[in-house]
Amino acid sequence: MTQSQAKAVSFVKKMSLQIAVLAGFLIIWAIFFALNPSVFSNPVTYGAILVTVPIYIILALPLTFITICGEIDLSFGSVTAIGGMIFAVTLISTDNPQLGLILSLAVCTLVGASIGFLVAKVALPSMILTLGMMFFLRGIIYVLTGGSSMGIISHMQPGFTDLLVGLVWGIPIQLLWAALFAFLAWLFLNRHVFGAYLYYVGNNENSARLRGINVGNVKMTAFAIVGVACGIAGIMAVLINKTFFGTLGDGYLLPVLAMVFVGSTPPKGGTGTIFGTFVGGMIIGIIDSGLIAAGGVGYWTRLLFGLVIILSITIFKFLRRT
Repeated sequence: MTQSQAKAVSFVKKMSLQIAVLAGFLIIWAIFFALNPSVFSNPVTYGAILVTVPIYIILALPLTFITICGEIDLSFGSVTAIGGMIFAVTLISTDNPQLGLILSLAVCTLVGASIGFLVAKVALPSMILTLGMMFFLRGIIYVLTGGSSMGIISHMQPGFTDLLVGLVWGIPIQLLWAALFAFLAWLFLNRHVFGAYLYYVGNNENSARLRGINVGNVKMTAFAIVGVACGIAGIMAVLINKTFFGTLGDGYLLPVLAMVFVGSTPPKGGTGTIFGTFVGGMIIGIIDSGLIAAGGVGYWTRLLFGLVIILSITIFKFLRRT
């Protein structure tokens, strides 16, 4: 074997997980295309899919950080709703979307950092804590709004709205935002010391501490970043719907976590990729919207989500052994 061949084999082994995720996306797309070629050859179909999927991806990217460091967050849907509520209330009260954005991001970041503090410094188990926060924050929303929705259409400003959820060359701009956030997340994970710390913490916290890594700060930062993403996602969702609903984020849990797991980031921590999460997001988006577009029934969506997650975990476990 020549040196160039050896390098090629080494590269394929190193990128095996990412290649598997991309191959999975292409296979699922090909299946839907075969089921209904007229629908999946129409650009309008992809435009509809790409309206909401980028919001899920924006949430899934920082959740990859959380999962890599060995934790889990189940509260992000409710934090997203908090961000959307603050933005809607501020916009209706002041007609100032920029102020609404700042307040939404500030509160969501504070909530995320607070959750991170309780996990890292108080040593509360992240799964139970965030499950409790999911219900607690949702309760706050219902108490403050009385369960009613808030329409913002008369207060929307075209320039601000188009910047976040408009169209660029016929492409939903939120997809470009998701791609930008994915690139920044990739830089943090692969070209910044913070990414190395995440992997160290996820592999072995005690070893990370012996290396001088402040494990608590790493986890708090990761949860705070999730909070930022929740604020952005909440604002985008409100602008797309032109209304804040108290149920905002209720249906995010399964698809967003599926994006992370399907994207080759296992819940045990210590490994994971941003590229995998991004492509995993497209896989879940194709399943979620493509099933109905292909003439299927929406009830099958959860079944396919579960099947894809199980197959993904099985394939990735096999690839790690080879």
